[in-house]
Amino acid sequence: MGREDPYADGVAISTLTRALQFGYPARTRSVGVHFKPWGLAPFLALPAAELRDRPVTVEQLWGRPAAAELTERPAAAAGPRQMLALLERALLRRLRETAGLDLVRDTTGVIAASAGAVAIGELQTAAGVSSTLLARRFKEVVGMTPKRLARVYRFAATVSEIDPSGRSTGSSSPPAPATTTRRTSATTSGRSRGSSPPATSMSAAASWTSTPATP
Repeated sequence: MGREDPYADGVAISTLTRALQFGYPARTRSVGVHFKPWGLAPFLALPAAELRDRPVTVEQLWGRPAAAELTERPAAAAGPRQMLALLERALLRRLRETAGLDLVRDTTGVIAASAGAVAIGELQTAAGVSSTLLARRFKEVVGMTPKRLARVYRFAATVSEIDPSGRSTGSSSPPAPATTTRRTSATTSGRSRGSSPPATSMSAAASWTSTPATP
């Protein structure tokens, strides 16, 4: 993506139902975070469903001062550790209470552990809530219903068993989503144009791009 592109200075997106790919200009330093499906919600002031398959800029999400902070300050950082520390502090300042987070987190854990094979009715009964409330909380926190999330996990489990050579890998567990909101994890990289991998459908994600790195 060139500097004129709207997401060049930062982008956030909730759990995906389709693959998206973002590229970056040559000689760019970027810092990003991948959350578990429910992990981005505590940093949002709007339901996660509004970000599903719809990337938003940092300015749209948190305002222009935040966009400037997450673009300029990491650019002046000495290295990756300092960039990550700045990002973590910026996120923690925006951490907020989220209704239904514990319910969604625990239920998602069961869905993930079963690779999406658990019956949603059983989850509803175990949680002691109605199907309507469970679906609403999932849409607010994850961006989709628990039934659809379970379908995503089943699809991921199936894909993980595919071997291009025609041999089964023997694995039935989907790739685990990356991190939790308790301790934010991120990576930095210097990527060439168009080199970033597609975002997965198992996690929410956000990335911020600084000024071009020195050689």
